[in-house]
Amino acid sequence: MKYLESSPAIRSAARALKERLILEESPDGESIACFYCQAIIPLGMSHLEHKRPVSRGGTNRRANLVLSCAPCNLRKARKTHEEFLRELDEQAP
Repeated sequence: MKYLESSPAIRSAARALKERLILEESPDGESIACFYCQAIIPLGMSHLEHKRPVSRGGTNRRANLVLSCAPCNLRKARKTHEEFLRELDEQAP
């Protein structure tokens, strides 16, 4: 999300969205499950992730945002969440 680095106002809005998602997704207030692999990760290690990348027509609306672990966020790159979930299914034992 390099584009977020360019504006303090956008970074602040992204932080607020992430905090809201954490409140919605964290039953214990300490960890969340990655949207993609379901690994349990500490809140401070979660990434705000676009299911459909902005570069591919996605928006910054709540319906397009999820929390993920760093490895999934990096592996997903510019794929849509459908493409990435299909890739994960193909790699499953």
